[in-house]
Amino acid sequence: MKWSLSELKKHRGQPIAFDLILDLKSEIMARSGEVLDLTSVAVQGSIESDAFNYLLNYQVSYQITLASSRSLTPVVSNEHIEVAEIFVTKDVFDSLNQEDEMVLVLEKDLIDLDESVSDNILLNIPSKILTPDEEKGEGFISGESWEVLTELDYQQKQQSNPKKNASPFSNLDKIFSENPK
Repeated sequence: MKWSLSELKKHRGQPIAFDLILDLKSEIMARSGEVLDLTSVAVQGSIESDAFNYLLNYQVSYQITLASSRSLTPVVSNEHIEVAEIFVTKDVFDSLNQEDEMVLVLEKDLIDLDESVSDNILLNIPSKILTPDEEKGEGFISGESWEVLTELDYQQKQQSNPKKNASPFSNLDKIFSENPK
C-alpha cells in the first residue's frame, strides 16, 4: 500500500486506518539470505499528517523461519513488532537546521507501507535463535574429538578430572617449594 503526500494532505489531522495482510516473502528472502521462510504479514495501524510531518504507526505479526544459531536447523519464530516512524520532506528537514535522527527524509512524494514493513522485519531479525531442545540445553553438536558444552558442563568436567586440569609445569612447583640451604 502506498500513499501520495498530496492524498495525505487532504486528510490532514485525520488518521487513515489500515488492516492488511501483506505478502513480502519474496522481497524479504531476496534481501536477506538468513530468512528461510516468511508467512503472510499481518499489519494494523494508521497514517496521519500535520503541517510538516507524516506519522506512520503500525503493529506487525508474522512467522519467520531462520536457521538455528547453533545447529543450523530451521526454526519457526513468531514475531510481533510495533513501529512508529515520522517522515518529513527534504525541504522541511533542511529548514529544521538540525540533525534529527528520529525522522526519515522522504526521497519521493510517496510513503510505501510495504517498504517500511520489509525494512523493519529485516531490522528485527533475532541475532540468536535456537530450537526448543537447544533452549533446554540439549541438542549440542559434537564430532570425533570435540563437543560443544555449556559452561556449567565444562566446569563439572574440569572438576571431575583434576589430572587433565593440571598444568604440564605443575611438577616444577615441587622443585621451587623445597628450600635448599
